Amino acid sequence: MRRATKMLVIIIFLSLTIYIFNLLDRFVNEILSKHNVLWKIRIINNISIDMYGAIIPVIISIFLAFYLVYARKFPFKRYLILLLLTYSFALLLSRGTSTAIIIYYKALALTIGFICVSVTINLIQFLKFLKSNVLNLGKTAYFNALLMSYSFSSLSSLFVDLTYLPLTLPFTSDAYIGGSGLADGIMISGLTSLICVSMVLLVIMLIKEITEAILVVLSRL
Repeated sequence: MRRATKMLVIIIFLSLTIYIFNLLDRFVNEILSKHNVLWKIRIINNISIDMYGAIIPVIISIFLAFYLVYARKFPFKRYLILLLLTYSFALLLSRGTSTAIIIYYKALALTIGFICVSVTINLIQFLKFLKSNVLNLGKTAYFNALLMSYSFSSLSSLFVDLTYLPLTLPFTSDAYIGGSGLADGIMISGLTSLICVSMVLLVIMLIKEITEAILVVLSRL
């Protein structure tokens, strides 16, 4: 009965997380896309950067990275390796046009959410289901995953913009970094990744509970 109650609570929170995920997507598509806020700052003659679309989320991401490494004692080399990994996924989940860079931020946020959860809990122990039935799902691991997810999402999206920038310059007289303002992938992917960390974590917890319930039933046969 206790396990059934726990599974029910996880399902409720998972449903709520999915609802917030879809609500944010609707907000971006139906409101921000029509009533966007831009604040473009020119860097050089034909390159500009947007305050909301790039500068603010990147400043937040860098601050979170420093906090994670220096205050939370997360290994700096591991952070760089994971950032490179998330940048690779961001490249795969984006495409460039002659006028803009399109980042599939929902897929990117889900991918980064899974990566962040994977490095903050013992997935090997979870997958093997050996002696211990306890996952390291404490507040510290969850908080670290949230910090990493926002930082990785925004910075990897920025690096994608910078990667495509030389390719778009010949086709436009004014190239933008974070040019979609508040609706830009650099800003939105960071916010979405926070939700995805919770979503991935809840899915893993639900799978764990279901698997343990099945193992209990099989042990009684």
